[in-house]
Amino acid sequence: SVAFSPDCRRIVSGSLDKTVRIWDADTGELFAGPYTGHSDEVNSVVFLPDGHRVVSGSDDMTIHVWNVNGGELSIIPSVNGNS
Repeated sequence: SVAFSPDCRRIVSGSLDKTVRIWDADTGELFAGPYTGHSDEVNSVVFLPDGHRVVSGSDDMTIHVWNVNGGELSIIPSVNGNS
């Protein structure tokens, strides 16, 4: 899964290797990551409208909300799909 940031400068990707990465949309170069936190493949990612948070969904039945700070991602508490 991939999604553009609201300003179209970055692309976030979720991968079968359980990671989230952020890419520079102009150069295609890796901007930040890979970031880990899911225990199964990441099949959905999106930037929130503020451009400062990313949401990722995984086959591990969790959704993670990440803070995006200068190329660093830090996880915010998860929501378990089994609850």
